[in-house]
Amino acid sequence: VSAMSSLSYSQLMSSKRKRDPEAEAVNSNGEGNASAMEVELNEHKKSRMDQVDAPPSKVVHIRSLPTDATEQDVTLLAIPFGHLTNMVLSKRSSQALIEMD
Repeated sequence: VSAMSSLSYSQLMSSKRKRDPEAEAVNSNGEGNASAMEVELNEHKKSRMDQVDAPPSKVVHIRSLPTDATEQDVTLLAIPFGHLTNMVLSKRSSQALIEMD
């Protein structure tokens, strides 16, 4: 019988590395303590996005629409944000694409 099989489940679990509760603490605004690797990954993502020179899209994708949503409902939703030039409503997938000026 190996030493591994003679240990109980609780002994195996107690021998696992303990987590530091302060390292996982989250403050009141939802920000946690991030490891150096996480910070580096986030900085890499930010720098990639800063380099994108594409203009903002005029098309808005709306998903999770109610199944009974009509073109008029989607139009009324979009009008406060600008002039609507084109719209595609897919009731089957509960999505809409709205092109605006």
